[in-house]
Amino acid sequence: MLINGLVILILLGFGYLGFTRGFYSMLLHFGAVIVAGAVALGLWEPLAYYLLRTNADTQWICDVAWGVSLAVPFALTLSVLLGIQAAVLRSNLTIPPVANYVGGGVLGIVSGVFVAGFTVMSLSFVRGHTAFTDFKPVDQQSNGSMTRGSGLWVPVDRLTAMAYQWMSINTLYESENLAKYYPDFAERPHLMGANPDNATLKLGVPEKAVEFLGRYTVGEVSPLKYDELVVDSLRPNRQTVMNLDGEDLKTLSQGQYSIQGFVVNFKPAAREKMGQVAVGPGSATLIMWNRDTDTTMAIQPFALISQAKPPQDKPDAAVRFARWRFDAKGTFLGSVGGATDSTPMAYEFLVPKQQGNFIPLALYVRGIRIDLIDPATDQPKPAKIAFKSTLERDTQILTGELVGTVGGAALDSQGATELKLDPANPSTAITATNQLPFQITLNKSDIKIPVDDKNRIQDGEQAFNPRDLSNRGIERDLRVDKFAVDNETAIVQIDVGKDSPLSLLLPTAAEATGAPVLVSAEGQRFSCIGYVYKDGSIARVRHTPSRPVDQKDGLPSLTMSRTDQSMRLIFRVSMNATIKQFAIGDKVIADINPPLTVNQAQR
Repeated sequence: MLINGLVILILLGFGYLGFTRGFYSMLLHFGAVIVAGAVALGLWEPLAYYLLRTNADTQWICDVAWGVSLAVPFALTLSVLLGIQAAVLRSNLTIPPVANYVGGGVLGIVSGVFVAGFTVMSLSFVRGHTAFTDFKPVDQQSNGSMTRGSGLWVPVDRLTAMAYQWMSINTLYESENLAKYYPDFAERPHLMGANPDNATLKLGVPEKAVEFLGRYTVGEVSPLKYDELVVDSLRPNRQTVMNLDGEDLKTLSQGQYSIQGFVVNFKPAAREKMGQVAVGPGSATLIMWNRDTDTTMAIQPFALISQAKPPQDKPDAAVRFARWRFDAKGTFLGSVGGATDSTPMAYEFLVPKQQGNFIPLALYVRGIRIDLIDPATDQPKPAKIAFKSTLERDTQILTGELVGTVGGAALDSQGATELKLDPANPSTAITATNQLPFQITLNKSDIKIPVDDKNRIQDGEQAFNPRDLSNRGIERDLRVDKFAVDNETAIVQIDVGKDSPLSLLLPTAAEATGAPVLVSAEGQRFSCIGYVYKDGSIARVRHTPSRPVDQKDGLPSLTMSRTDQSMRLIFRVSMNATIKQFAIGDKVIADINPPLTVNQAQR
């Protein structure tokens, strides 16, 4: 009722305003609204990218960036135009009373439709909007497909989007227009903001959070039948796929289809608070473009390829991948393990063979637009692999060739030290524990960092007075002395103080640049997600799985001239990982011999 009621109030208010002010005044007002909307839509995407890029570490700004980037330009432009009109156009026209009142009222309501439309769409582009929006423009069906839902009583969002889509290819034509790149503009915020039942996912991520790795196809050269593409080698049962209009794709396109697959790498900035990348069928949208008619269609993914958990009988097995279907209501998929440096995944879209030449135009992932047309050739970026069948694709999924493990540049081991581990005499330089170091115990009432139901630190950072770090005598329900982990991950701590064999003051470490990482025997890199620093005057605790340390320079400074400094780096690794190296950027600081196997569950 809340949003529907707000829309009705806006329409009634603008209708009354138009009735009292008259036709001429509302005609000017209507023109200002149209111009303000055009300005807002022109600035919306680049302004949102700017806010996300410059405030990547401030999550609340990222959560509202898309909505603010639409609402603020609209409101400011409208205010300026109305102010200019009031200052310059002081006289009115004489119009017959009936026409004046009725015409003014009608124009007032039409203006209200656009104002309400931008208001609703701006609110919908805010993270967690489902908590205060009481309508479902998009709904996930029992077969997992995302389709248009019931919408508002007065669909001001869809009417506004349709009007500007029409204007963008007519009176306000521009090559990168709204109709071409956002044919689903009214539904887009609800696709991006779709959440599992028990969580609210990030809505905005910076551009650096998503890296495009390549495109592949199945049946593009020789389109296949629907039944040949909605199966895979592990699940022969056929998947039902619907488009945004709720039409079963099997009934369209004379039964001829292909699969467009896109491999992307999610960077640390795409991770949620607990360190996972979580995606659903609304997290990506493919725009297909017909050059002949200059029309486009928006398609949602029907499957995802990502890293799978290792078999229970082989917990230390090499990384493997699997294909997952979006084939049930509430289907959302999360990354596994603790590798935060890279999370490669592949989205698959079922594309019907339409009349005309439809080609991939753009891919949106978590709101970030990836242009698929090569500006040098004005043709689609070529597919790296063109599979003739799903069986060929499945073979490369299982071998890891299709998605693969995305690593950084080759590591340089020259000058690296060797840290020898003795099981009989455990080293304090590297430890697998989620216990806060330096015997620190925090009082729950004194900390601002969020904690879970077990009083374990989740995601945040805070400075403390060293005198407030020892609270051993407090009650258990107030004691905070651990970092949060899940069943698939564990915490590894590295002592980098001046007396440690892994000290950041060692010549190799001091000269290195980049992010601190731990490297497993399988080649996975685990980012530093925080640190605990302490000296005589201040202590800092940082545990940010969603925002790893991306540069060594982002750590507190250490010096050989002080004896009161201590620091542990915090890493979140996959359970059963075998850690063999500590590196900064691409420079190995230490080889760990024998490698440290992390196989003890942490609570």
